[in-house]
This record gives sequence, structure tokens and C-alpha cells, in this order.
Amino acid sequence: MRLLRRKMLRDLWRIRWRALAVALTVAAGVGVYAGVGMAIDTGYNTRDVLLDRMRFADLEVQFLPEDVANLPDPGRVPGVRAIERRLVMPGTVLLPDGARMNGVMVFLESAEPALDVLEMLAGRPVRPDDFESAVIERSLAEFHGYRVGDRIRMQVGEKIYDSRIDGVAISPEHLVTTANPDYLLPEKGSVGVVFTSLARVSDALGFTMVNDLLVRFEPGADPDAVRAALLTRLARLNLERVSLRREHFISRFIQVQMDSFKLYAPSIVLTLGILSLVLTFITVNRLVLDQRQEIGALLALGYTRTQVFLAYLRSGALLGVLGGVMGVGLSFLLRDLFAKPYGYSIGMPEVVTVVEPPLLAIGFVAAVIGTAAAAALPPGRMLRLTPQAIIRDPVSGATAFPGWFGATGGSRRWLPLPVRFGLRNMVRRRSRTLSSVLALGFSLGVPIAFTVSLTSSLETPGIVFAREGWDLTVDFLYPVFLDDIAPIRALPGVVRVEPYFRRFAEVGAHGRFEAASILGIDPGSTMKRTMVTSGRPLRGDPDEILVSHDLARNLGLHPGDQVTIRVRTDHEFARRVVGISGEILPGQIIMPFREAQVITGFEDTGTGVFVTTSGETAPLVAALGGLEYAAKVIRKKDVVAAFRKLVSGMMRLVYVSLGVSVFVSTLFIAMGVSLVISERQAEYATFKCLGYGRGKLAAMVLVQTLGEGGLAALVSIPVGTMLALYLNARMSQAWHHVIDIFRAGDFALVLVVAMALIPIAAYPAIRTLNRLPIVDALGIRRIG
Repeated sequence: MRLLRRKMLRDLWRIRWRALAVALTVAAGVGVYAGVGMAIDTGYNTRDVLLDRMRFADLEVQFLPEDVANLPDPGRVPGVRAIERRLVMPGTVLLPDGARMNGVMVFLESAEPALDVLEMLAGRPVRPDDFESAVIERSLAEFHGYRVGDRIRMQVGEKIYDSRIDGVAISPEHLVTTANPDYLLPEKGSVGVVFTSLARVSDALGFTMVNDLLVRFEPGADPDAVRAALLTRLARLNLERVSLRREHFISRFIQVQMDSFKLYAPSIVLTLGILSLVLTFITVNRLVLDQRQEIGALLALGYTRTQVFLAYLRSGALLGVLGGVMGVGLSFLLRDLFAKPYGYSIGMPEVVTVVEPPLLAIGFVAAVIGTAAAAALPPGRMLRLTPQAIIRDPVSGATAFPGWFGATGGSRRWLPLPVRFGLRNMVRRRSRTLSSVLALGFSLGVPIAFTVSLTSSLETPGIVFAREGWDLTVDFLYPVFLDDIAPIRALPGVVRVEPYFRRFAEVGAHGRFEAASILGIDPGSTMKRTMVTSGRPLRGDPDEILVSHDLARNLGLHPGDQVTIRVRTDHEFARRVVGISGEILPGQIIMPFREAQVITGFEDTGTGVFVTTSGETAPLVAALGGLEYAAKVIRKKDVVAAFRKLVSGMMRLVYVSLGVSVFVSTLFIAMGVSLVISERQAEYATFKCLGYGRGKLAAMVLVQTLGEGGLAALVSIPVGTMLALYLNARMSQAWHHVIDIFRAGDFALVLVVAMALIPIAAYPAIRTLNRLPIVDALGIRRIG
């Protein structure tokens, strides 16, 4: 056995560059599997570590402002550990340069809250006895230049609060900031958050008014049960939103993003795994064919088939171990290459990376087992033969031509010799050519699919919003009577105004309830055209609703199903699902405007308006933001731009996968060229004897590799298309409906890069060919 081990090590050293290509491919597979997995877990871990450290509330209850004297006591609900009250009011930050931005003013009952703790970066907490004291969230300091000691002005309704900045803090609610949390879009620096004392409002009103409760549960309490009990206790309040920790923007955004990334990673890992197996199989198969006489001689000398088989199996396992070790190291690089830049790009104050030993172990073990199995297959087939049959080299099978190729010999005579020889090599080894084309085509199909899928994700919001007739939306601080929105219609630049109604609710079916947002619109609206992916749009019937695809998935809903809409614990309504919407806003039920007013008890009112404009929107945005009942003004083009920016950030994973796939493809090309030269050394040496120079020899090799690359490019197009359709479908399940968009440029980008790399990948093997010793090569009697 020692002799066999030394022989296999010597053989691996002899083909060391091909063996290294196999090990690097295995390393890429292990690195991507464990690296992307750890990057995704880093996203979850960063969220959980930061939220736990800052004691993020388990539940937030938002309602219309109410005097604390009229609040029921929720502290007696079983499972509730602590409660803090606040007044949270949307407003507008008046920037020093005259510009305006969306803002939120949080009036704290406690200067140093025990829930949703503020981590001070500079300065000190709010001074409760000083009505000018304020603390700003870090985004105002980081993106808008505010510092401790500066003055800041915020307009809430018609009142302007002029404050002194005493501190800058990180807030767990705003680890990732957004001007509109309904869309799950991070927008760094898009919203200014100012914390100040609740006594500042109480002193002016003569009583303490709040509209927000933060709740901490007892350890081990059932979140859904505690929420249900709290809703029962708070039933008489006009609730706007009730959000468990998992339903908050920061939790939902990270969850959706990481779940989306999980959809992409398996296809990369699967592709690299297949390529690793193919590379290992081809390499060992070539080695076995070259060593037929040696294998037969070993059997004739008394070595058993099992001993010879195990020798090759150990060689494959050795390559797997080498690739696995390199892959484990690569996984940490890929983790940091993806997780850290992405985390900072969406505004995370820090990224807490993780190490996942199970992922590393699974990747390593799979690499060893897979490579060993691929290495064992070629000798396993050969060892079924007798020693005499193994020693005989079956030349005829290797040199057979397809009938069509031989029949067209006359028509190919006008081609230059390098072209004829390159084409001849492709058809002489049909199985090798086919495996090369399929493997390379599949590896190129993956980056094509990623590019197409993300182009689809990037362009879908623009297509969806282009169908809608509004340019601005105005959310109100509270339900406003429809007669009172007349001033909006009179503003310069306003062409059309259409009210809508939003309200918190729960939708239930099959014994389960999910938190949702009601959107009441005119069924015949041209301002809001809802994309329906299943069923039909609204027609105006009182009992009909549309549900977003995430609610349909979570509750198992289909068109025609009956659901229960719970506005408060004592107000439930039966409704019929007529369609599933592909809305970009998750957790939404859409119903006729009139019905939304009726079931919430706010008839003749609206909570916002769609606005169509005739020109420049900046002055109009300022005018709308100055209305006493205006909470925030959203421009459609800003929402589309935010979606584009988010998807562009997601491109980092595509770039990583594209780089890995192209790297593996380059290795495969380089190894293929090396195999071509290795198995045709005698023929190339004969050409050198006949006076053919380096240029013509290189042309022979390039014709074959470019020919196989061209065929692989053709294969990659349907592969990339089918995989892109699959990825878009999975993305639609995880986030929002994605429209399939195929552009020639997405295909061309990958294929042009791949074809350009072929000469580069072939260069080392061509240099080896130029240094080929003629005498030694002619001693190899394999010309066919």
C-alpha cells in the first residue's frame, strides 16, 4: 500500500496544475456556501445583538393622541413586564439652508428611557426641566451636519419647535432609517428624528397626551397571546398600528432582505458543486486513461482491485481536503466582502459578524466526499475489466468521427489547417467536448440569471409606479374630514386630488390572524392601479377585498376565500378575497374607500390623499408639508429612486457570484486546454517538426477552446433564462411581485467577458506547448 500511496502522490504532482484547478474550484464552492451563509447570519445577528443591547420593545401600540388620564391600565395584563408612554408626532425638519425633510419628534416621558434605549454618541441625554433640550438621532449628525450645541427647528402641524441639541444618539428604532416604513425601503438620512421631553407638550396643553406605548414582555411569554390580551384591554382606543418586535420596520426589513439572499445562494453553491464534480471526474478520468498499462500491471503483480480503487479514492479525498481547507479560509473573506459593505450601505451603525462552525463543517465534509466520489468513478468503471483488457489501449473509440464530419471533409479543405485541426479535436473527443460545453454553459448561466433577475427587480418598481397616476402622497396626522382637504385642491400646481384611507387592522383565516394595513381607495381609481397577480381587481362590492401576496401566503388565502377583518377586538367583519395583489407594500389589504371608512368608524374622512401635479413639485411639497394636518409628503420619484438604490446595494452579491462563476469558468477553460495539449502531445510535436510556429500552434488550441466557448454561450442562454425565471418567482414570494425583464445587454455582458477570458485562460497552456520537448513527445504513441 505504501507503493500505491507514493505512486498516487507522484501522479498528483505530475498533474499539479490541473489538481490545483480542481482544488480551487472546490474551494470556491465551500467558500461561497459557508461565506454567504455566514454573511446572511451576520445580518440576523447584527439586528438581534443591537436590538437586545438597546432593550428594543417587544410590542409597540400606536393610537390617536389621548390624555393619559383616560388610558386603561395595561400593566395588569399577564405577560407584561414593563410599559413606557410617549408622544410620537411626524413633522418636518427645517434645515438651515431653507430645505425641508421628513422628521419625527418623540416626546419622552422619561429622559433616559428603559425601553428603546438611546445610546449616546456625543453630549448628554434630554434635560427634562429644560423645554429647549433635545437629542437627535445620529442620521441628522452624520448626513446633515448637526452637532451638539447647534439649534434645530421642527414643524409639527402648524407649531414650530425650536430646540438646542444637547446630544447625539443611536436609536434601535432607527438603526436603518426610512421616510416611509410601509415600503420596507432604507433611506440613509431621509428622516430626522428629534427626542425631547414630554413635559414640553404637557405644559402647553395643561394635561399629558400620548399616542404610543412601548411594552416589554416577561421572559417566555407568548407574544401573540400577550398582544391579544393588550388589544382587549385597549379596545376603546382608536388604534393606528400594533406591532410586535418581529413586525417592526428594522426587523421586517432585515428578515426580508436576508430571506431574499437565501434564495440566491443555493444556485451558486449547486453550480460550483456540479463544476467541482465535473472537473474532478475529467481530471481523474484523464489520469486513469493515461495509466491503463500501469493499472493493469499493478493488478497483474497481485494488488487487488480494492487496493487500487482506494488509492484513487484517497487521491480525490486529498484534493477535497486541500480545497476544503482553502474554502474555509475563503469563506471568511467572502463573508466580510458581502456582509460589512452591505450593512454599512443600508445605514447600520455597526456590523456584528458571526462564525458558523456547522456551515464550515458541512462545506468541508461535502467537499471531501464529493471530490472523493468523483475521483473514484473512473477507476471504478475500469477495474471491472480484466488486467489484459485494461492494458490494451482502445484507440478506435477515441478517434471515431461523426458521419457528418467525415462527409464534409471536402468542403472544409479551404479552411486554414489550424481551424481544421481545432474543429477535428472537438469532434474526436465528443464526450469530453460535450461535458466541457455543458459545464461551462451552466457556469455562465448562473451569472446571467443573477444579472437578469436583479435587472427585473431594479426595473419592476419603475414599471409598477409608472402605471399609477399620482405624483405625491400626503399622509395626515389624523383622519381629516373630506371637506377640509379643499385647500389642497386650491394649491398652485395641483391638478387632481383623490383621498385614501389607511388604518391598522388584523386579517384572519383558518384560525390565524396577521397584522395588516387597510388601504381604502376608489375602485375605479386611475391614481392607484393595483397590480393583481391572481383573481380580479376591485369592482366596488361592499364585501370584496384584495390581499397582498405575503398575507395570502402566510394565511393560505386564495381568490374566493372568506376572511375576518378585525379593527378592534369588538369589531369584526367578514369579507371575501377577490384577488391577490402584487403590491410592493407588504401586509396590506385593499378595499373600497367607503367600506374602509365604515368599518373603522371614520365616515366622511380620509387619512391621506393622492396628488397629481402639473410641474415642479418642490414648492408644492413645502406647501403641503405646512398644512396643520399634514404628517409627511412622499414623492413617487423618491420611492422609485430608493428602490433602485436598495437593489443596487443587493448587486454586491451578484458581483461576488459573478466573479466566482467567471473564476471557475476560467479554471475550467485553462484545464480543458491543458487536457487538449496533454492528450495530443505527439500530434503537436509532429506539427512542430513540420515547421509550424508558435502562432499556428496557438491558433489550433484557440480554435478549439473558442469553439467550445461559443457552444457553451449558446447553452448558457436557456440555462440563464430558466434560472432567472425561478429566482424572480422566489423573490416574488419573499418580497413583492417581480416582473420578468430580459435584456440582450444582460446576456451580452456575461458572455463577452467570458469569451474575452478564453485566450487569457489558454495562455499558460499555450506557453507549455511552446516549450514542449519534441523527442519526448514523439515517444508517446497516441496519434489518432
